[in-house]
Amino acid sequence: MIRRIELINWKTHKDTVIEFQKGVNVLIGIMGAGKSSVMDAISFALFGTFPALAHKRVSLGNIIMNRPTEETHAEVRLDFDSDGSEYRVIRKVSAKQGSDARIEKDGSYLQTQAERVTETIEEILKLDYDTFSRAVYSEQNGLEYFLDLSKGERKRSIDEMLGLDHFSAAEENATSYINSLRSMIEGEENTLAQIDVKKFREQMDALSKEKEDVARRMEKLSEKAAVLTKSFKEAKAKSEALKSAMEKKRALMDKRITISARNATLAGEIKKIDALGIVKGDVEKRLKDATDRAKALSNELEKLRKDESEAVRSLSSIEANMKALKKREMEKRAIEESIKGRDSTKLKEELDKRNEELEKLRNDIAEKRTGIADGKKWIAELSKHLSACPLCERELSQEMRQSLLKGKEDAVKALEKELENSLSKSKELDEKVRTTKASIDKLALDNARLKDFEAVGSDMARLSKELDDAEVKRKEAEKRYKAKSDESENAKELLNKAKLDAEKIARREDYSREVRINESTLNEIEKSLSGMSVDEKEIYAVQDALTKISSELSEASSKLESDSAYTKKIEAQMSDKKKQMDDFGRIESRIRERRAVIANMNKFKAALIDTEAMLRSKLIGSVNSLMQSVWSELYPYGDYTAIRLTAKKDDYLLESRVVLDNDERWLGIDSVASGGERSLSCLAMRIAMSMVIVPNLRWIILDEPTHNVDSNGIDRLINMLSNNLPKVVDQVFIITHDESMKQISNARVYMLDRDKDVHGNTVASVM
Repeated sequence: MIRRIELINWKTHKDTVIEFQKGVNVLIGIMGAGKSSVMDAISFALFGTFPALAHKRVSLGNIIMNRPTEETHAEVRLDFDSDGSEYRVIRKVSAKQGSDARIEKDGSYLQTQAERVTETIEEILKLDYDTFSRAVYSEQNGLEYFLDLSKGERKRSIDEMLGLDHFSAAEENATSYINSLRSMIEGEENTLAQIDVKKFREQMDALSKEKEDVARRMEKLSEKAAVLTKSFKEAKAKSEALKSAMEKKRALMDKRITISARNATLAGEIKKIDALGIVKGDVEKRLKDATDRAKALSNELEKLRKDESEAVRSLSSIEANMKALKKREMEKRAIEESIKGRDSTKLKEELDKRNEELEKLRNDIAEKRTGIADGKKWIAELSKHLSACPLCERELSQEMRQSLLKGKEDAVKALEKELENSLSKSKELDEKVRTTKASIDKLALDNARLKDFEAVGSDMARLSKELDDAEVKRKEAEKRYKAKSDESENAKELLNKAKLDAEKIARREDYSREVRINESTLNEIEKSLSGMSVDEKEIYAVQDALTKISSELSEASSKLESDSAYTKKIEAQMSDKKKQMDDFGRIESRIRERRAVIANMNKFKAALIDTEAMLRSKLIGSVNSLMQSVWSELYPYGDYTAIRLTAKKDDYLLESRVVLDNDERWLGIDSVASGGERSLSCLAMRIAMSMVIVPNLRWIILDEPTHNVDSNGIDRLINMLSNNLPKVVDQVFIITHDESMKQISNARVYMLDRDKDVHGNTVASVM
């Protein structure tokens, strides 16, 4: 059951809330009042669309209110019950961000994605939008219009309502598929008719024979290439061995030259060092003494560097303290300058005097306010047209009362002016009192702060002496460090000279050792060279033989490669021919398979036609049975005793039964009935179709059901809606401008109104 709907910025609804009941719910209003918009909103909340939107007559943007103000979003909230649970679905439409949705069950979220929300609702209600739009909700005149359609269009429309259009679509698809298969078969049969299979086989045999001839020629070339390859490997191995021996001999000769040149160079370096007259024992003693002296001076220099650094840090600390003390001295002078010329006693006397003046002024202000209040009280009494004085009860004439009233009003005005002056003076005097107090407080604070600076002078003298002493210490430390640094540099020079002499002695020993090793190596090289007998003529002869064999082998390999490529070409041609033959076979196989599919599809198509006819007969029978029950309740006259829907080959006919001269006839509604009779017959068919399509029908929406119906027909409709239809359907929703629908028993009626002249919003009120 649908319990409640809330529309926010939905078309003409700014903020509309409608509570529904079980049974009949009626929405009454003038054209454009927003009645159908409520039903569109119910459809949109449940399925994310409604007929006009589904058929693209409107877009999502048209849903959002644009008059009298243009809004940026619209929202619909729907509450409904199902199987003992309470559900709320909320869908929003934004001009920029599209739409979103969510559904809640008993206050907890179920889904928040629009498509998933729709799927969840379809599972809960066991009803999809297609069935809802056919069985539950049809737009205004959504069924009656089919009477004016052409035959084919009318049949298509009724089939869609009954859900039979799927069979027609399946039949059309089957026919299209069969025609497509026949076209394919015809094309492939034409292809096969143009092929000479015998010629293809002769070409395959010729290619096979040529391939065998090339294979025999390649076998002979392979045998020759094998013999040449063996000879080539033997000649190449001998050539490489001779070349290797020659390379070793040349390498030994080059090495002998290099070592001899190195020994000559080393002998020259040894003579240069000997000419310097350096003695190894003397050098070692000088190196040790210089190393010890440099180390001792380095330790002394490090200690003097630390002394100098400490003197610099001490001096910097004293300078920083002196700087801070000078800043305090400046602050002291500033305070002394601020205090100069100010007397606390005089300031206090001035404050007392002004406080006394202020107190007097405040008393005067209070008296004036009292006088004004009393005067206004007398004015109020005298304004009452009294005949006696309110104070002494003496009789007052009109002139006397006016005179007294004038005098009191003048006195009050004078007092109010004086009060205004006094208040202004009070404000000025109060500001002076505040300023004087601030000056006294500032003077007291400065005097207190001045005591903190009493020791500044003595501290300045003490720090000045400490600064001079620290500077003397720093200079002495710097002097000592520089003297020791010079001494250390001299010691480093002596140490470096001793190191250079020691390095020369070490180099001479290394050179002498290398000369001895090189002489031993030269003796071994001479022995090796004497045992080598390599003949360059033999190397050239072997190389010539190798070149000849290589040329013959290259020629044989080239022929083999050419024959191999030709063989592959033949094989490719044979493969293409074989593939074409296989393709011919597959085409024949496909033709057989497609003929079988066509046979099966014809059977399927016949089954579709039989099933559609049987189902149409059953559905139309059920519709006519229910429609007759509804018609007897709905139609108020006796001229049309029954109505029925008859299925023709390419049309549907809605007929009424009449009795003329004791002869019963069935006549088409669209040819004999009035506008009201057409409307009632279509309404009866609407209700009957809904109950057939959805046997467990919960809701039905009737849009303008009284269209063209006379008063008697309306009375019968009201009676049916009051007594019969609610027994079959849980909820009935009536959309109408006809206020006679208020008479439906136990119906909940909402009046929808809207000032269309100013593009006003829809206003809904329950009766």
